[in-house]
Amino acid sequence: MELYSYYFVLPLIFTFVLVVIYLFSKVRRFKIKKISDINRNLYEKYCDYIAEIFKGKNLVRINRFYIQQLRFTKINLADLLVVKAIILIITVVLILSIRETNIAIITEKIMGTFEYKYDAVYEYSRKNVDIEKALNQEIALLDRLLNKKTIGEIIELSKEEIKAEIRIHVKSLGLELEIPEVTAINKVYYRAIDYVLAREINTIRILIIIFFCYSIPEIALLIFNFFSVKNAKKELRFLKRLIILNGSIEPVNFMELLSILISKSKYYSTTLKEIQKLNYKNSIDSKVIYLDLIRECKDIDVKLFYEKLDQANNYNFAQAIKNIKSEFYIEKRREIRAVKKQMELINAIGIIGCFLIIAIITMYMLVPWLFAYDMSQFI
Repeated sequence: MELYSYYFVLPLIFTFVLVVIYLFSKVRRFKIKKISDINRNLYEKYCDYIAEIFKGKNLVRINRFYIQQLRFTKINLADLLVVKAIILIITVVLILSIRETNIAIITEKIMGTFEYKYDAVYEYSRKNVDIEKALNQEIALLDRLLNKKTIGEIIELSKEEIKAEIRIHVKSLGLELEIPEVTAINKVYYRAIDYVLAREINTIRILIIIFFCYSIPEIALLIFNFFSVKNAKKELRFLKRLIILNGSIEPVNFMELLSILISKSKYYSTTLKEIQKLNYKNSIDSKVIYLDLIRECKDIDVKLFYEKLDQANNYNFAQAIKNIKSEFYIEKRREIRAVKKQMELINAIGIIGCFLIIAIITMYMLVPWLFAYDMSQFI
């Protein structure tokens, strides 16, 4: 019977091993591709869901604010919300961890330290005092007080009321204190106060800390945008020149040009990728893609850039290139006029300054002479 079982189980084990090896080879063959596709698709669905929520009537202003703040970054609103959620969780965990650690340290000090703080007027002689017994008596009084009163009730009591409550427990427990009663009561009072204060929750302070940490991404975006405006303008000029350069080489393909702009862009890559993504969707009219971008954009130069992309994508690529060249010409003329105005202003300031210097020198030379001249001979 044992031999029969052996020959019956062995083929089953061998078959099972072969099946596992086969399945493992299939999973290993397609593992990276499938997992990456699943993760990417799930995250894209999440991003689309967040975008739809913030396009609602009640959240449209918030959506415009974040679009404006994220215009120079490579993240979208969904990414920002994930970052904010992670920061919120970490902040709450740190606050709770720090609070529990502080409570544990303070409680250990309260329960395990005999030489605890007390008022100087209750100084006593430590001669013939059983320290361990005295500490146990004080802890017993503290436990009795905490069992009879809640933390909220102790906070509402005055110092004398707490001491009176401790004095009642001394009598009810029938303790023969190792140290003077007034001193023991005073020490127990400070132990109770520190015990309560360690567990008190300062709601306003915690909310301020949470709000500040939750707002760190917005603060970082404001600082980043402040230092990125100048570089973004330079990049915009560079992207326009790329359009002119690549659009002048026939045949012209807008999607290929868009891919080049994305690869060369740092501050506008997120917006350009969104344009590329919407162009690949057959359910969306390419003429509608740029309406929201142009309407929500506040910078006139960026708005004109989106208009040229719209023109190149949907209407006439050659005309879009001509318009960009015209913009460069107008911009150059504008810069020349600005330089001329600055020169004229500098010249005007220089002439006025020269007259002021001449007037000051004249007065400096004339005033002493007037004071020295005797005007009475003309009277």
